[in-house]
Amino acid sequence: MAVFLPMLIVPGVAAARIARNWSTDEADKANQASLAAQDTRNQGVVDRLTAGPAPPISHWSEQQLERMIKTNSAFRDRASELRDAREQSGATRPKMSSMESATSMPQV
Repeated sequence: MAVFLPMLIVPGVAAARIARNWSTDEADKANQASLAAQDTRNQGVVDRLTAGPAPPISHWSEQQLERMIKTNSAFRDRASELRDAREQSGATRPKMSSMESATSMPQV
């Protein structure tokens, strides 16, 4: 029996880790609520794209911006901030009414 004891240490530790990770307690929930690292990273990404007199986001097309907002959760949470920064840099085209677009097109 003493011969098999060392072989049971690794499975015993593995089972203990599985049990610990499977169950949560109040301390785990409190730690999750106080962590702000993800929010800080997400805000940092948006800050880098909107910083400066000619922010990097001003070089993106509208299609590229909308695609990134759709696929990236950091952009999705701060979509209005990204759109405002892009508009303030003068990267957006003015909206044309349907009457203006019809009169501006050459007749063939």
